[in-house]
Amino acid sequence: MCLPLIPPTELTTEQRGLYEDMRNGISSNFNASKAVREDGALMGPWNPWLHEPGIGKAIWDLTLAMTANATLPDNVRQIVILVVGARFDAAYEIYAHIAVAEHEAMRPARLATLVADLKPNNLSDDESVAFDVAYKLVRGGTLPEALYRLAVDTFGQHGTNEMIYLVGLYCPGVDDAQRLQRAGPRAGIGPGSIRVFVVGVTIFAVASVWCASSSTGGRDRSLRPPPSLAPVYEKFTERL
Repeated sequence: MCLPLIPPTELTTEQRGLYEDMRNGISSNFNASKAVREDGALMGPWNPWLHEPGIGKAIWDLTLAMTANATLPDNVRQIVILVVGARFDAAYEIYAHIAVAEHEAMRPARLATLVADLKPNNLSDDESVAFDVAYKLVRGGTLPEALYRLAVDTFGQHGTNEMIYLVGLYCPGVDDAQRLQRAGPRAGIGPGSIRVFVVGVTIFAVASVWCASSSTGGRDRSLRPPPSLAPVYEKFTERL
């Protein structure tokens, strides 16, 4: 059973504002794959965000901030996202970002290797570093200092921070979240773990750079979540 898609005619007042904002954002920034059903209902991750609009808006605001402030090359971003999707067998994430990567002319053999949770043997130096960072982060634990330093040397401090946030934003690995998605444009999220999913992704996203930054004395300790995420961050980091 999947969390039902919400037709626009059934939206609450709170959901309506988030729906309109996300619908506009999908049209301008996330249009490589199918995300809107024929009746206007949003699919993929946008559907569970609508079901929990208070939390969903915070995640959507982070998504917009990551898009507006992107500095990493798009090939690097897509490799990072596909590494995350492959790790958790996140069907919609893989479907949507294969479409983006194909639009950017990424070759089928490379895509096949990435979604098999393997490292392609023809990555450039910066792509290789991005793969290794994402691959390690989605398996938990502290990012090794040597890899962290290599990432900073390759992408700069801001680019490294952005990459870690990107992993956090796209990481669905909260509880057994890989079981909550279905393949392709019919993707939905099971009701049993919806709150765990959206809260967990938010915590991971806002805390990921902060935790990585605080773990050694040489890293920037001043990083904080975006203002729109502060209430969620403060509420749940009390429990960490």
